[in-house]
Amino acid sequence: MELTDKQSLKLLVIDDDERVTEFIEHVVEGYDISVLSINDSKLVESSCKSFEPDAIFMGLALPGFCGANVLHYLSVLECKAKIYLISGQDQMALDSCQALGQRLDLNTVGALIKPFSIGDVHQALAV
Repeated sequence: MELTDKQSLKLLVIDDDERVTEFIEHVVEGYDISVLSINDSKLVESSCKSFEPDAIFMGLALPGFCGANVLHYLSVLECKAKIYLISGQDQMALDSCQALGQRLDLNTVGALIKPFSIGDVHQALAV
């Protein structure tokens, strides 16, 4: 099933760079996608609980937090969302977080490498 097969997709965007979250919000405008963007690691848990996302675009670096911490939080919350990692870091950090997500039984399905394009976001969400 494609992500967009649902009535209204809920997309949670977690990144420390507001330009990234705003870009993704702009890209999905006009689609039946509800977006919640957060730039503060302290909001991850409450946002996941209240918003219940179908998909998550997640940066690997947040102030005071790393991608591994976020993945552990998502695992504790038993998150079932499709998770796409966002990284401007080296491939080794990305591979490490993808492997951790799989070990934690999370649905880590892909990655967006910075800088990424409108097409990359559309492809990830199958829109």
